[in-house]
Amino acid sequence: MFEFLRDILLTRGLISGEDFGLFTITRDPFEAAQIINDFYRVYHSSRFVGKTLVIRMNKPLNTEQIGILQEEFSEIVEPGSRLAMAPPLARRVTSPTCSTCRA
Repeated sequence: MFEFLRDILLTRGLISGEDFGLFTITRDPFEAAQIINDFYRVYHSSRFVGKTLVIRMNKPLNTEQIGILQEEFSEIVEPGSRLAMAPPLARRVTSPTCSTCRA
């Protein structure tokens, strides 16, 4: 798999060398489980609310971390918009009989 990424996607310019920092290769199942657990300690889920991508976090990000994300992903953030922490949005009601759902 690594060879395909390097020899095909990278050489064709479909990914950059920086993209290799987005994943970890390991043969150790315990290390793999730890990496996944570490990721989900912070990240919860994502969804679109209208045209806005809302990323739910298990831990809040500080101002410096938000600034780093704004800079690193500036080419995919809509011009004139900024990344920001916001309070939780109300849950969507998916069932009229759901007793724990909020409108």
